[in-house]
Amino acid sequence: MQPQNDRAFGLQVHQNNEMLRALWDCEKDDVKFTGFEDYADLVLDIHEDIEGKFEYLLKKETDDKGYDQFKIEEVFEVE
Repeated sequence: MQPQNDRAFGLQVHQNNEMLRALWDCEKDDVKFTGFEDYADLVLDIHEDIEGKFEYLLKKETDDKGYDQFKIEEVFEVE
């Protein structure tokens, strides 16, 4: 995330939130940016909850402006 880039920061937060929601089975309101410290704690909480339980098929594309775009295509439970 680039907090110094005012024009792109909102988009970056949105994209990060979407990715975190795709990693973790949750309600939309469970993932939101309220500040960097809280966000870091949220990411750690999600990591602890999913660690070793899932594998992900990740799709990487480049948008028309040359930025990388990532999307979780499928989630696999680890047995």
